[in-house]
Amino acid sequence: MNQGAKHESTITAPYNTVSVSGTRSDDKAIPADSSSTSLQRKDLDYFVRVPEVIDFGHNPRMFDSPFYNTTSGRLKFSHYSASSSKQYYLQVKYNQDLRTSAGARLLPDSGNSLIEYRPNDVGLYQSIDGTSSNLTTDGLTTQGISDLTSYVSDKHFRLNSNDKPLGNYSGTMTWTYSNSL
Repeated sequence: MNQGAKHESTITAPYNTVSVSGTRSDDKAIPADSSSTSLQRKDLDYFVRVPEVIDFGHNPRMFDSPFYNTTSGRLKFSHYSASSSKQYYLQVKYNQDLRTSAGARLLPDSGNSLIEYRPNDVGLYQSIDGTSSNLTTDGLTTQGISDLTSYVSDKHFRLNSNDKPLGNYSGTMTWTYSNSL
């Protein structure tokens, strides 16, 4: 599956500079030492980078489901908030259409979701087929740019399919975030 950022963005500080000029209602000029100020944004959250590829394998001899992922690329998120304790959550969702360029579709095993995710190395897998799943069980509060690749690294995703059609399948994953207001 390929849903990757092609660049990495950065921000040095979450500030805007505001300049004020003019005259007061009594026609006196505003003193020069009060003509500019810094305005801090309350919150600034965005994805810096998402993985380019989540790969479930290339070996045509391996047909026994489930298949576990390897991930190419990094997951980085930027969080700046006036409140250092404000929690935020990152979610991932698979958009339920894993196909080849010729239109062949990969189907899940009976009774299973096609793609599942688990937030840590020992947790239970949860379906992400059309439903968002939190990447962490607890909210995150880290200020600045965080490298969260460990949450999507090898074996955090599982593909459940014993379909036999060989091919290069691709689909779409949606990355979202929410915060506690």
